[in-house]
Amino acid sequence: MGRKNLFAAVLILLLLFQPLPSVRAASRTGHITKDCTLSVSVDAENKRYLSDDNFLSIWRGGKKSTVRIDSPRAIGGLYIRWEKIPANWEVRSLKGEEPESLYNGAGSVFLHQYVPITSVGETSLELCLTSGGAIADLFVLADGDPVPDWVQRWKPMWDKADMLLVSTHADDELLWFGGAMPVYAGQFQKKVQVAYVTNHGPQRTHELLDGLWTVGVVAYPMISSFPDRYCKTFQQALEKYDENAVLEYQVSLLRRFKPDVVLGQDINGEYGHGVHQLNTYTLRKALEISDDPAFFPELAEKHGLWQVKKCYLHLYEKNRLLMDWNQPLSRFSGKTGLEMAKAGFACHVSQAKKGHWEVRDYGDNDCRKFGLYYTTVGPDKVGNDFFENLDACIPWPALSVEGKPPATQPPPTSPPTSPPTTQPP
Repeated sequence: MGRKNLFAAVLILLLLFQPLPSVRAASRTGHITKDCTLSVSVDAENKRYLSDDNFLSIWRGGKKSTVRIDSPRAIGGLYIRWEKIPANWEVRSLKGEEPESLYNGAGSVFLHQYVPITSVGETSLELCLTSGGAIADLFVLADGDPVPDWVQRWKPMWDKADMLLVSTHADDELLWFGGAMPVYAGQFQKKVQVAYVTNHGPQRTHELLDGLWTVGVVAYPMISSFPDRYCKTFQQALEKYDENAVLEYQVSLLRRFKPDVVLGQDINGEYGHGVHQLNTYTLRKALEISDDPAFFPELAEKHGLWQVKKCYLHLYEKNRLLMDWNQPLSRFSGKTGLEMAKAGFACHVSQAKKGHWEVRDYGDNDCRKFGLYYTTVGPDKVGNDFFENLDACIPWPALSVEGKPPATQPPPTSPPTSPPTTQPP
């Protein structure tokens, strides 16, 4: 074999046996996992995956499997990033003669789960997976130390949201809505509920959770069971998805979360994506029927009826406003909403590394551009706040749209009492 061929062969072998790419926070400090001893009852060969801070490498526990944690310091909490959430699991204390249950996780729905340990002096714990499960990462936190910011302590989904942000895919919530979440959920502490129309599976769910937490969202997102299928056209999306099922999902979002304000994507799919179009098309239809008991009566009985007060769509051509995502936010140490949106998008490692997309405040997909699609509380006059005429919170002045301040743009002659007639894109 010649030198060139030998070099090529070695290079290929090196590439083939590279470790899985690490998907880590920029600074993962404040935990004592490396000082602890982790022992597992099954899959001992892959035990190292428990503490490698990489959600692409998985430790899989069978039924009645356990992970024992022995720590040199008292344990104050565990942070688990599940790959598959067990139906039944618990954390037990091992300091007595018999194991004692400290935390019962049966019925948990958080893929990223924080488990506080309130019992004093616990240095040996056992994580029991009585029905099996798979763990991407396990972090041990010391008693007495502050819980690091990167540990996600999710709240349940809101019973009554201030704002509902309906995203088609994981990362759309940042690419097209820009600073909406950092500004409203982070800076102004609004109850922002994020919902996704498609489900990508665990890897991209890890990414979306990291992204949402980065920008200040604290309520766990709603993620549908609809698979992600790429569709070049709206018609193709209608062929691949059950329109009525997607419409029912949209109505369930409005009735369950009862948002005052809804943010939706571009009617034309941002760049023509058929599933984006289907999302906004069914959302607009849902706005028309969410307060009508004749539609989806089982949902009406379960959640009641609801009429949204305002709905904004990205890039909507009427009643336009340009949101200012470039104001410094004290909640994020002076970083702007746009900067935080970019930081959140960087958590979508599988997408960001492709280099196709970025959060932009310019061009055809400017994340600042919105239009008031529907209102029951009158037209916007200032045009710098999604909660104008409701519970205004943004103190900074409006930007201009096409060179004109929003206040000078002619408002509608009268506020609509029902959404515009929904037409296909």
